[in-house]
Amino acid sequence: MDFFNFLAFYLYVYKFFLPKIGRVLLFREKRIGISQQGESTLEEEKSQIRHGVETLVTEALHISKGVLGDNLTQTSQWCEKKKEEIQKRNWKAINGSYISSIGERALSGRLAFLPLFPALPPQILWSTVSSKLKTLNNTSS
Repeated sequence: MDFFNFLAFYLYVYKFFLPKIGRVLLFREKRIGISQQGESTLEEEKSQIRHGVETLVTEALHISKGVLGDNLTQTSQWCEKKKEEIQKRNWKAINGSYISSIGERALSGRLAFLPLFPALPPQILWSTVSSKLKTLNNTSS
Protein backbone atom coordinates (compact mmCIF):
# COMPACT_ATOMS: atom_id res chain seq x y z
CA MET A 1 0.00 0.00 0.00
CA ASP A 2 2.82 2.37 0.67
CA PHE A 3 4.12 1.63 -2.76
CA PHE A 4 0.80 2.64 -4.36
CA ASN A 5 0.61 5.86 -2.33
CA PHE A 6 4.19 6.63 -3.25
CA LEU A 7 3.50 5.89 -6.93
CA ALA A 8 0.23 7.88 -6.94
CA PHE A 9 1.95 10.86 -5.37
CA TYR A 10 4.74 10.85 -7.96
CA LEU A 11 2.29 10.35 -10.83
CA TYR A 12 0.24 13.29 -9.58
CA VAL A 13 3.40 15.43 -9.29
CA TYR A 14 4.56 14.26 -12.72
CA LYS A 15 1.18 14.93 -14.35
CA PHE A 16 0.26 18.30 -12.80
CA PHE A 17 3.17 19.99 -11.03
CA LEU A 18 6.13 19.25 -13.28
CA PRO A 19 4.59 20.85 -16.43
CA LYS A 20 3.67 23.95 -14.42
CA ILE A 21 7.15 24.12 -12.91
CA GLY A 22 8.63 23.65 -16.41
CA ARG A 23 6.48 26.49 -17.75
CA VAL A 24 7.51 28.70 -14.85
CA LEU A 25 11.18 27.88 -15.46
CA LEU A 26 10.84 28.58 -19.21
CA PHE A 27 9.08 31.84 -18.45
CA ARG A 28 11.83 32.83 -15.99
CA GLU A 29 14.49 31.96 -18.56
CA LYS A 30 12.76 34.12 -21.17
CA ARG A 31 12.41 36.98 -18.68
CA ILE A 32 16.07 36.75 -17.74
CA GLY A 33 17.02 36.78 -21.43
CA ILE A 34 14.79 39.78 -22.07
CA SER A 35 16.15 41.63 -19.03
CA GLN A 36 19.73 40.94 -20.08
CA GLN A 37 18.90 42.02 -23.60
CA GLY A 38 17.19 45.06 -22.07
CA GLU A 39 20.40 45.92 -20.24
CA SER A 40 22.32 45.99 -23.50
CA THR A 41 19.49 47.96 -25.08
CA LEU A 42 19.55 50.27 -22.07
CA GLU A 43 23.30 50.81 -22.46
CA GLU A 44 22.85 51.50 -26.19
CA GLU A 45 20.06 53.95 -25.40
CA LYS A 46 22.21 55.68 -22.76
CA SER A 47 25.09 56.01 -25.23
CA GLN A 48 22.74 57.36 -27.91
CA ILE A 49 21.35 59.91 -25.45
CA ARG A 50 24.86 60.88 -24.34
CA HIS A 51 25.95 61.28 -27.98
CA GLY A 52 22.84 63.34 -28.76
CA VAL A 53 23.44 65.63 -25.79
CA GLU A 54 27.11 66.08 -26.74
CA THR A 55 26.12 66.92 -30.32
CA LEU A 56 23.47 69.36 -29.12
CA VAL A 57 25.84 71.09 -26.70
CA THR A 58 28.56 71.31 -29.37
CA GLU A 59 26.18 72.86 -31.90
CA ALA A 60 24.82 75.26 -29.28
CA LEU A 61 28.34 76.35 -28.36
CA HIS A 62 29.26 76.92 -32.02
CA ILE A 63 26.10 78.94 -32.59
CA SER A 64 26.57 81.01 -29.43
CA LYS A 65 30.24 81.61 -30.30
CA GLY A 66 29.21 82.89 -33.73
CA VAL A 67 26.47 85.09 -32.31
CA LEU A 68 28.79 86.55 -29.67
CA GLY A 69 31.49 87.18 -32.28
CA ASP A 70 28.99 88.92 -34.56
CA ASN A 71 27.70 91.03 -31.67
CA LEU A 72 31.23 91.95 -30.68
CA THR A 73 32.15 93.09 -34.20
CA GLN A 74 28.87 94.99 -34.56
CA THR A 75 29.42 96.64 -31.19
CA SER A 76 32.97 97.67 -32.03
CA GLN A 77 31.85 99.03 -35.41
CA TRP A 78 29.04 100.95 -33.73
CA CYS A 79 31.47 102.38 -31.15
CA GLU A 80 33.90 103.48 -33.86
CA LYS A 81 31.09 105.08 -35.86
CA LYS A 82 29.74 106.94 -32.83
CA LYS A 83 33.24 108.06 -31.85
CA GLU A 84 33.81 109.46 -35.34
CA GLU A 85 30.42 111.21 -35.29
CA ILE A 86 31.15 112.78 -31.91
CA GLN A 87 34.60 113.85 -33.03
CA LYS A 88 33.21 115.39 -36.21
CA ARG A 89 30.36 117.12 -34.44
CA ASN A 90 31.83 118.22 -31.12
CA TRP A 91 35.54 118.47 -31.73
CA LYS A 92 35.64 119.84 -35.27
CA ALA A 93 35.79 123.50 -34.19
CA ILE A 94 38.19 122.76 -31.35
CA ASN A 95 40.40 120.66 -33.62
CA GLY A 96 40.42 123.41 -36.26
CA SER A 97 41.37 126.09 -33.74
CA TYR A 98 44.07 123.83 -32.30
CA ILE A 99 45.58 123.20 -35.75
CA SER A 100 45.45 126.91 -36.62
CA SER A 101 47.12 127.82 -33.31
CA ILE A 102 49.88 125.33 -34.06
CA GLY A 103 50.23 126.86 -37.52
CA GLU A 104 50.34 130.38 -36.08
CA ARG A 105 53.02 129.41 -33.60
CA ALA A 106 55.07 127.75 -36.31
CA LEU A 107 54.63 130.77 -38.58
CA SER A 108 55.55 133.23 -35.84
CA GLY A 109 58.62 131.15 -35.06
CA ARG A 110 59.64 131.19 -38.69
CA LEU A 111 58.89 134.89 -39.03
CA ALA A 112 61.11 135.52 -36.03
CA PHE A 113 63.99 134.09 -38.05
CA LEU A 114 63.30 136.40 -41.07
CA PRO A 115 65.70 139.13 -39.99
CA LEU A 116 68.42 136.50 -39.74
CA PHE A 117 68.11 135.59 -43.43
CA PRO A 118 67.93 138.85 -45.38
CA ALA A 119 69.42 137.24 -48.49
CA LEU A 120 66.16 135.43 -49.40
CA PRO A 121 63.93 137.37 -51.75
CA PRO A 122 60.57 138.24 -50.13
CA GLN A 123 58.53 136.60 -52.91
CA ILE A 124 60.14 133.19 -52.34
CA LEU A 125 59.80 133.59 -48.62
CA TRP A 126 56.09 134.51 -48.75
CA SER A 127 55.30 131.78 -51.31
CA THR A 128 56.91 129.22 -49.02
CA VAL A 129 54.96 130.52 -46.03
CA SER A 130 51.66 130.53 -47.96
CA SER A 131 52.22 126.97 -49.25
CA LYS A 132 52.93 125.82 -45.69
CA LEU A 133 49.71 127.48 -44.52
CA LYS A 134 47.75 125.79 -47.29
CA THR A 135 49.11 122.38 -46.37
CA LEU A 136 48.26 123.03 -42.73
CA ASN A 137 44.70 124.02 -43.66
CA ASN A 138 44.30 120.95 -45.90
CA THR A 139 45.47 118.57 -43.19
CA SER A 140 43.18 120.13 -40.58
CA SER A 141 40.00 119.62 -42.63
